Amino acid sequence: MRNLLVLIMLLSLILAGGATASAETLTMEEGANIDLQVTDGANPTLTISSTATDENVKVSADDTTAGFLNGKLVGGAGITLTEGNGGANETLTIAAPETLTTKGDVLVHDGTSETRLAVGASGQFLTSDTSGNLLWANPAEGDQLFNSNVLLNAYRTAGNVSPPQVLKMINGSVDAFNSETGVDATASTNEDYDSNGEKYKNLNPIGGNEDIVNQVGLRFQGIGDQIGVEYRVAQSFTTGTSISLSQVDLQFFENFGSPVGNVTVRIETDSSNRPSGTLVDPGATKAITVVPGTFSVGNVNSWVFSGGINLSASTQYWIVTAMANQAVDTGWIIGADRVTGPIVGGYNISNDGGVTWPSGNLETDLYFKVHATEVITENMTLVSNSQTAKTEPNGANIILMAEDVAADIVINTDLKASVSRDGGTTFTQVTLSDAGEFEKGNLLTGTVDISGQPTGTDMEWKVETLNNKLLNLHGVGLEWR
Repeated sequence: MRNLLVLIMLLSLILAGGATASAETLTMEEGANIDLQVTDGANPTLTISSTATDENVKVSADDTTAGFLNGKLVGGAGITLTEGNGGANETLTIAAPETLTTKGDVLVHDGTSETRLAVGASGQFLTSDTSGNLLWANPAEGDQLFNSNVLLNAYRTAGNVSPPQVLKMINGSVDAFNSETGVDATASTNEDYDSNGEKYKNLNPIGGNEDIVNQVGLRFQGIGDQIGVEYRVAQSFTTGTSISLSQVDLQFFENFGSPVGNVTVRIETDSSNRPSGTLVDPGATKAITVVPGTFSVGNVNSWVFSGGINLSASTQYWIVTAMANQAVDTGWIIGADRVTGPIVGGYNISNDGGVTWPSGNLETDLYFKVHATEVITENMTLVSNSQTAKTEPNGANIILMAEDVAADIVINTDLKASVSRDGGTTFTQVTLSDAGEFEKGNLLTGTVDISGQPTGTDMEWKVETLNNKLLNLHGVGLEWR
């Protein structure tokens, strides 16, 4: 068939003048891909054939080797070539896999190849990190300082709520621990609620006795009013281990004048080897009616501190006695050791109602005894009850009113806070920072992204202490969006 077509084309060229002819001869010349074969004899023949190969293709004019289409086309990375209808009307399909499979997906290059970035959560926006990677992120949590101040003011309000309860806000809540209603007692461990101090602290099992005592008693020092001046007496002592002080004993001889009212004992911190005027704990003050002894025989009186007062190891503290608002030259005589030097730490005398104390202790001790037990600090986990958010939150801001009792807590290591939006099944840790001091300790704040948690609207916070560090937690505020 092809030869016939070539012949027809050749004859057409002859008719068009492509060959020369006379009455006797016909002159024909071979062209590209045309072969002329003459056979001599009685019946000579002329065979015209074509050498063209119309099944093959070349990429360009200077391609040295023709070939079939399925051999000349080469698929690149991720590209496939597929023959169809083999042996018939064949086809060649060129295909690339679909990288994007879900509505909202984004095609990105990760530095090596193109890849799929799945659509982000509702409300997230597309941004990049410092390495040039694209990612979905939550909107900024807003002004953290503003949010923390709102929670702090709410904490002060919550402390006066009646009846005591968690203070609920729009997209948030604050628990000032004026009751135990906001804490999940089942999920929490080793927590000890102090209703007097309105705080939670680590549970401290009782250890061995750590009594600090000096029992040499002689009639010596007076408290109350002397020549129109209020005298106070303070005894220092230093702890060996962390202790929980439960009782202080002092020896009283007879009174001078006619004193009225109670005698107060305060446990104060130390300031340059003198009483600081600061209680070690809001509950570290107790007033009782003294039962006196006689001129020569003292009587021991006891001040009992219910629940115990936690004192740090290797720290100096002061027992401060006070009896204010007495008539001139009215008060009590306290027992002291006037013979030997100080066994424990010595005592000090203030003649202006405890406003100032002279430097240096007297070389003697009061008759006193501190009843205490060794503190074994447990690691505490405190978990809140759930608060229901109106819509599913993606982020949260938390504030802790935390008192580092021994001043040895490393935040985010010894003290951690976490937030959950699925009712406490999944928690995400907050990176806390110290925002400054408040009345009872330090304000610790932080924000956290919770968009990766399972869906939910049941908001909870969790506070944990680790490495047996002692914490007084006075309140927690949580705000979400």
